[in-house]
Amino acid sequence: MKKYENMSGRSGIVSYMIYEDYIEVRFNSGVYYKYSRLSVGSFYLAEIKKLAEKGQGLNAFLTAKCRGLHSEKGSY
Repeated sequence: MKKYENMSGRSGIVSYMIYEDYIEVRFNSGVYYKYSRLSVGSFYLAEIKKLAEKGQGLNAFLTAKCRGLHSEKGSY
C-alpha cells in the first residue's frame, strides 16, 4: 500500500494501492473500498487514480461521484 499524502489534512484516507483495473482505498476507520473499471467506469477510475497519486481531493471525489459504486468493501 502507498501512503495517501492527504495534502489538506482533512481526509480519512490513509493509503491506496493501484492495480490495472481497480484501486483499493483504505480509510483510518479500518475500512477499505475497491473501485473497479466495472463499478465506476474507465473515466472515473482514471480520475480516482490521478487524485490518489496527487494526494488531494480523493475523498471529496469519492463522496460526490462514487458513493455506493464500490465493487468491494471490507475491513483490514
